[in-house]
Amino acid sequence: MSNNKNRLLVICGPTGVGKTALGIDLAKKFDGEIISADSRQVYKGLDVGTGKDLENAKWKDGNWVVGGVPIYMLDVVKPNEPFAVSQYQTFALKRIDNIQLGNKLPILLGGTGLYIKSIVDGIETIGIPPNRKLREQYKAKSVQELFMILSRLNPDLANLLNKSEQSNKQRLLRRIEIAQTETTRPKATKRIFNTLMLGLICPNQALKDRINERVATWIKDGIEKEIHTLVMENIGWETQAMSAIGYRQWKPYFEGKMSREKVIDRWKTDEYQYAKRQLTWFKKDPRIKWFNVSSKHWKKEVEKTVTDWYN
Repeated sequence: MSNNKNRLLVICGPTGVGKTALGIDLAKKFDGEIISADSRQVYKGLDVGTGKDLENAKWKDGNWVVGGVPIYMLDVVKPNEPFAVSQYQTFALKRIDNIQLGNKLPILLGGTGLYIKSIVDGIETIGIPPNRKLREQYKAKSVQELFMILSRLNPDLANLLNKSEQSNKQRLLRRIEIAQTETTRPKATKRIFNTLMLGLICPNQALKDRINERVATWIKDGIEKEIHTLVMENIGWETQAMSAIGYRQWKPYFEGKMSREKVIDRWKTDEYQYAKRQLTWFKKDPRIKWFNVSSKHWKKEVEKTVTDWYN
């Protein structure tokens, strides 16, 4: 595959900075198609609280099309089904292949750093399959107990987890699976792309304002009704989908243990904390070219950067 055929444009950054809008603009200008890299948006039925923004989208050939631009990897699995990074990598690489075969530019777009890493760099542990027996054995354990188990198995791995990951049951179970794997780790699936990585950023207060506005919009658009529907469909709070930000915060409200106002305040705080963690992840990658969306001519600068790389 020639260099021209093997291009991959990546657009990353925290929630709420305008990645999707930029991606659609660049896809129109450079004849591209988008692959979403958002771990919340893979779930069917989780639309409002994940910011899919599908009000002007059309469903065509099994995918969403926005403004004439196909966006893949949205609504991939049911909300009661688990979805691993390895599955994302497999599906997304196939999409990239198909886009390149059509002589179009694949645009990998989102804020889930692990998804993007799985495509751009590969992940060493991605080939270690889920251990169903282990997950069944530990399903009644609290996050504190799981963290203690992981700490005994592999203290170094446990110390790498941030506070959010230490309280995430799915993440802890996955780390325990990795720690207990005694066989030689399979080599990471890695493809070599001619990659340009763009990152969007804005000042902290502006980011907070954007997140507050998004949450207010999602409330207006019916997030409460959406979650009520999921609960009525027996989608449990313990599922991977319902543990997503924007959904798990509502559990005490639906159980009558917390007011709506407190839930919304907590949600805003958690969204902002998540955005900070996203930035921490992406800032470690020196390949990313950053653009401040609060600056006057940032879009022109982005277009020039992509044009220079593309030509």
